[in-house]
Amino acid sequence: MSPRLRPSVLTAGFAVLFAVIANLAWATAIATTGPWFDAGTGLAVYSVALVLATVLVVFLVQQATARISRLDASLVRLDRRIALLRAAPRGRMFRQSSREIFRRCRPVRSKHPSSSRASTS
Repeated sequence: MSPRLRPSVLTAGFAVLFAVIANLAWATAIATTGPWFDAGTGLAVYSVALVLATVLVVFLVQQATARISRLDASLVRLDRRIALLRAAPRGRMFRQSSREIFRRCRPVRSKHPSSSRASTS
């Protein structure tokens, strides 16, 4: 069994690391007498950082949307299974295998993926 980190230990570790980085940044800022780079270099670095941040945000939104849609589809299947199990007579429910019950709960997929995408919007 592998040892697990407790959230409080992990949080304390990040706090210590953050404090060390902040201390180094403060010491560097105090000891520096002039700018490290000229204005053109700083502008280029900030522009690239903003563009990459925008791309990252778009990617994360896409991933979150995909995850939510998969979760929604799973919840719909679960609701169908629960409704099917509630509707089944008690004796019959135990005589059927779970595969038979779940097979009836699966959504029917269309042969053309473009038609199913248009209907879910």
